[in-house]
Amino acid sequence: MRTNGATVPKILLMRSLGLLLAALFVACGGGAPADKASPAPTATGAPSTGAAAAAPAEVKTAIEAYLRDVKGLDPSKMVIAVSEFKETGATAECLGSFSLKEAPQMPPMEYVYSLDKSSGAWKVTASRP
Repeated sequence: MRTNGATVPKILLMRSLGLLLAALFVACGGGAPADKASPAPTATGAPSTGAAAAAPAEVKTAIEAYLRDVKGLDPSKMVIAVSEFKETGATAECLGSFSLKEAPQMPPMEYVYSLDKSSGAWKVTASRP
């Protein structure tokens, strides 16, 4: 059966992927303020002035743990890129970009993550679109 040149299974697949992407957007905050949506201030209360650098692998691991444990998402179904990493002492901010492996044609979503370093490990403390 064809509908406007596309098969019904293809239409259902695209709708399902659209719904999955929408659910992912809502689960990650969907534009609403996240818990602790503001980044943690530096010790002086001033914004970070650290230069952007390559994010350590531990930062991506911390974001994946946050998505899995706090947001209830499956990071193995996403392509995750981390950029604009700025470290200021034991705190940092970075930009996380996400796209679905099953829908690479969809534009990625981006979130800013605030992280704290404790006992040598990074942990996400807040996220915002």
